[in-house]
Amino acid sequence: MKFTKKLLSFMLAIAMLFSITTGINLSAYATVDDELIEDSNYQPIGTITSDFSKVFKLSCWGSVFFTYEFKPEKDGLYELSIKTQNKSVTNCTFISDDYEIYENGYKAKHNCQMESGNESSIVAHCYATKTYGIFFQFNIDDPLYEDADFSEEDMFVGDEDFPTTNITVELKKYTPPEISVGKEQIIEIQNGIDQEMYYYSFTPEESGLYRFSSTTMIPGESVVVGWKLNVSLYDKDMNEIDVSKHKDDGDDCFDYYCQSGETYVFGSGFYHESYGHYGDKIKMSVDLAPHDEHNYDNGKVTKKATCKAKGVKTYTCTICGETKTETIAKTAHTYKTTTTKATTKKNGSITKKCSVCGSTTKTTIYYPKTVTLSTTSYTYNGKVKKPSVTVKDSKGKKIATSNYTISYQSGRKNVGTYTVTIKFKGNYSGTIKKTFTIKPKATTLSSVTAKSKGFTAKWKKLTTQTTGYQIQYSTSSKFSSAKTVTVSKNSTTSKSVSKLKAKKKYYVRIRTYKTVKVNGKSTKIYSAWSKSKSVKTK
Repeated sequence: MKFTKKLLSFMLAIAMLFSITTGINLSAYATVDDELIEDSNYQPIGTITSDFSKVFKLSCWGSVFFTYEFKPEKDGLYELSIKTQNKSVTNCTFISDDYEIYENGYKAKHNCQMESGNESSIVAHCYATKTYGIFFQFNIDDPLYEDADFSEEDMFVGDEDFPTTNITVELKKYTPPEISVGKEQIIEIQNGIDQEMYYYSFTPEESGLYRFSSTTMIPGESVVVGWKLNVSLYDKDMNEIDVSKHKDDGDDCFDYYCQSGETYVFGSGFYHESYGHYGDKIKMSVDLAPHDEHNYDNGKVTKKATCKAKGVKTYTCTICGETKTETIAKTAHTYKTTTTKATTKKNGSITKKCSVCGSTTKTTIYYPKTVTLSTTSYTYNGKVKKPSVTVKDSKGKKIATSNYTISYQSGRKNVGTYTVTIKFKGNYSGTIKKTFTIKPKATTLSSVTAKSKGFTAKWKKLTTQTTGYQIQYSTSSKFSSAKTVTVSKNSTTSKSVSKLKAKKKYYVRIRTYKTVKVNGKSTKIYSAWSKSKSVKTK
C-alpha cells in the first residue's frame, strides 16, 4: 500500500513527534518481549497511587509501551483499566508481582490482553509490602482509519501529524461484586491472555456451612494450554483463609463454615503454568450454595484440663474438616491433707496442699468449749437415769455426735452422784466428764404442835433410799439464821425441839437425806425441802 510505505519512511519523525505530543521521553517505552522488557536505559515514568487517571493523546502508528511503579497504600484488590477512542487500537495491560529491576530491564508477566476493541481491564491482589510494575502497551493498527472516528482524508503524510487517538488509563481500588447463594456466575475468557483471578464478595445472612465451587466449560475443539483451576477464600481485608483441608471433593471446590454478618471474598480463576489460552472462548462458572450441617466426630482432647487451667476438646467435621471446640472444666486439686486435732482447750486445723499446683487451704477446728447434760438433778423414782449430752465448740456451733462417744456410770437408779464420760475422736482429742445427781424422795410435815418454849414436829415416814431427816426452823419465813436438827434413824416419825423463846412464832420444814460414797467419801445427798408450817411456842 502506497500509504503504508510512506509511513514506514517517516517512522523516526513520527516517534519524535509522539515524544513532543505526549510529553514523554522516547526512552520511557520499549518493545514488549514475553518475559523481558529489554532497554538498558529504561526507567519507570514515575510512581503512581490507587487513584491514578491519565489520558494519553497518541498521534502515531505502530506499537508504544509505558511503565509505572505502583506501591499500594495497603493490601487489597486493585483494578487497572484502559479505554480507547479508536477501536482499531489493540491494548495489552500488565500488573506484575514479579517486578524486579535487572541491569538490562524489567521482568514482567502478562495478566490481561484484548486483541481488538476499545476497552479492557484487569483486577489484581496487591500487598503493601511489595512494589509492582504497571505496564500497558498500545498497538495502532494499519490502516489507522479502519473502524476509527476519522477518515483517510483526515491523515497527512510528510511533516504533518497523524490524527490524535485518546487513550484513558486508570488504576483504582476494586470492590468485588456480590455473589448470591444459588445464583451461578458465568465468566467468558477471551482468546489470548486474561486476568488470573476473579473476585466476588459474600456476606451470609445466617451462619452455616457453604460450598464454594468453580468449573470450566470448554466448547468444541478448544485447547487450553498450561493452566489449572484455582479457588481461594479471603476475609474482608483480603487476608487469605486456609481452605486446603476443606477441599475434600477436589481442588475446584471447598466447604467452609461462614459466620452471619461477616464478609468473605471468593476468588476463582486460572493458575497459569505457562501463559496462553487458544481456540474458542472459554467459560468459567462460579457458584455458591448452602451445604448440609456439620457432621462432627466424637472429639479429641487437644488440651488436657488441670487444676490450674481449663482444657479444650476439639471436634472435627467429617464432611469439610471444620473444627469447633468446647471447654473442659478444671480438674479437682490433688490434695495432701495434714490434720492437727483440736483438744479440749485448744483449736486444731486441717491443712490441704495440692501436689500439682501448690494451692493451700487451711480450716480451723474449734475446740469443744461447753458440754452440758440435759438434766443434772433427778428425784429417785426407782428408774435408771440417762441424761442426753450436748457439745458446742468455742464458736457456739454444735459438734456432731460422730465426733465423740458417751459412756455412763453403771447404776444410775438409786440415790447418788453419777459420772458421764465424753471421749472425743476424729478431728478432736481428749475427754470431758460431767456428773448428775439422783436425790432421795422428799417427805412432808404431818403436824407441828406447840409446847412450852418449843414444838413437836411429825412427818410422813419414808423407808426407801432414805437414811434420815433434817428439820429446820427459824423465826423468819425465809429461814434466815435457821437452825437444823438431824434425825438419823428413819424409824422415827417425830421430833421435839425445846429451849426456844416463849410465845414466839417459828417456821418449820423438813427434808430427807441419804448417805452415799462419792469418790470414796461418805456424803449426804438431800431431797428438796418440804413446805413449811408455822407454830407459836407456849
